[in-house]
Amino acid sequence: MWPGRAWCSTTPCRTCAGTVWRSSSVPAASADPFDQDIDFATRRSVRAKWGRPVRIANRHVNTPGSETRAALSADGTRLYFGRKLTPADPGDVYVRSRRRKP
Repeated sequence: MWPGRAWCSTTPCRTCAGTVWRSSSVPAASADPFDQDIDFATRRSVRAKWGRPVRIANRHVNTPGSETRAALSADGTRLYFGRKLTPADPGDVYVRSRRRKP
């Protein structure tokens, strides 16, 4: 889906606000192979084709570290993901929240 980049799904699909959502971790645009970012793709139904993956453009989510294994809460307001700040870092789980759209 990204030209020249592997796109591997790391989480199951979830239905949220009428779309099917999935995330992946892909090498970031940087030259550092450690740097992985979280992308997502949507589709209107389970029979529709996946849209083009979109990098989450939020500095609190995608950093120069390695972000992986994203999962969206059932209500679509919280994103859970793993992050390692350096290759030696054992990693931790992070959560980012957003307001629910009316």
